[in-house]
Amino acid sequence: MTYAADLTTFLLFSGALVMLLQSPGPDMAFVMPHDVALGPLGGLATDAGIGFAELVLTLTGLTAFVAAWPLSFDLLHCAGIAYLLYLANQAVHAGRINRASIGAKVLENRYGKISLKRWRAV
Repeated sequence: MTYAADLTTFLLFSGALVMLLQSPGPDMAFVMPHDVALGPLGGLATDAGIGFAELVLTLTGLTAFVAAWPLSFDLLHCAGIAYLLYLANQAVHAGRINRASIGAKVLENRYGKISLKRWRAV
């Protein structure tokens, strides 16, 4: 069975997606720190990225596939865990992170050149 969405259906779906993106949940928990750290444009860009990803996943049928075959969700979940373990391994082997230098870079990027004489790393 094939389903061809017309423009009206697509616009209604896109409007509903925008409303869902504004409701509290995991997406909002991801967007809010970006909004605080990067400003309103950073939060908007993150929100747009999530919306685009959800739109692509829905239009390609991946969400219907995962809903129809429950084992695929478990496989996707295990793949995500394996990827996070890989990233953790890369971070551990990259060496210790100097928190003071990271804090200085964040402050420098956010506020331009600043004096770090009064700033202390926690």
